[in-house]
Amino acid sequence: MRTNKDKILYSPTDLNNFVSCKYHIKNDLLAKDLKLEKREISADLKLRIKYGIEHEIKHFKLFKNKYNQNITINPKLSDEKRFEATKQALTKGYKLIYKAYFIEKNFRGEADFLLRVNTKSDLGNYSYEVYDTKITKNLRPKHVLQITGYSYLVGKLQNLLPRHMYLIDGNNKFNPYKVNEFIDYFTYTRNRFENILPTLKKSDIYPEKCSYCQYCPWLDVCEKRWGDDNYINQVARIRKSQVVKLRKEKIKTVEALAKTNANKIKSKINQSTKIRLVQQAKLQEEKRLTGKSKFIFNETEVGRGFYKLPKENEGDIFYDIEGFPQSEKRPFEYLHGIFYLNEKK
Repeated sequence: MRTNKDKILYSPTDLNNFVSCKYHIKNDLLAKDLKLEKREISADLKLRIKYGIEHEIKHFKLFKNKYNQNITINPKLSDEKRFEATKQALTKGYKLIYKAYFIEKNFRGEADFLLRVNTKSDLGNYSYEVYDTKITKNLRPKHVLQITGYSYLVGKLQNLLPRHMYLIDGNNKFNPYKVNEFIDYFTYTRNRFENILPTLKKSDIYPEKCSYCQYCPWLDVCEKRWGDDNYINQVARIRKSQVVKLRKEKIKTVEALAKTNANKIKSKINQSTKIRLVQQAKLQEEKRLTGKSKFIFNETEVGRGFYKLPKENEGDIFYDIEGFPQSEKRPFEYLHGIFYLNEKK
């Protein structure tokens, strides 16, 4: 997301971020004013980006060898020049267009590949469909939302919504999708995004932990706010659903939970869990106020937890394996661990 002459320019990636977490978009908008800094990219993410680029280049070479009539839109040009070059490439009917760039008002984006198909459009006896590479082997709805956005933009230029769109996953498999099955979801998401965008800066929306946190560049910003607010999601092992329930009872901080009688919590949470959460909050609150760490032992329940483990046997073998999912040839196992009892008689 970028700001240009008081205009907020956004892409299909920003729509994905919006769906994942609205606070991500709010931080994007406030970053300059509040001098927010994104966290450093993790080594794991750097590796995934590296393999993602290699995956894209690999398929570009394959497409280029298959389609002699191809063109690459120079990504170093300005947005407007890239868009003009893309329109010219579409008009000339290249069989392969790499890094096509689109602009529709404030909405814009770059597609990996456009391939020509023999379906009539305003361009002539042909039109284009979108192909996008993803290094992951487990495709997600957000990936489909992204290529639907590109397909929408292509459709505007050729006055025909593409029939199909494709994701090339980490297994090098071409996954086809029908554009008309996803275009309504894209339109709905885009409308919600555009409606909330003007008010997002001044909104009182609060960041909540979610599955996207591990990938979010603004996690440090959110964690600082949670720490400053002593927010209830800082309680160890508390679930998001439990946070939501406790907030409805005006229990929003670790301190508030620590001072709460577990028996007076009305929310539908297991009683033993209520007791554990309150005890945990008390321990953390005491540590925050005194700097001293304490611990208590939870009562064990026969038939649960470690009690379910079978009795130790000299024939037991514990095997641990780590994989390398980005390997092209096969899932490459690079670390094996075996532990067993070798009793001497």
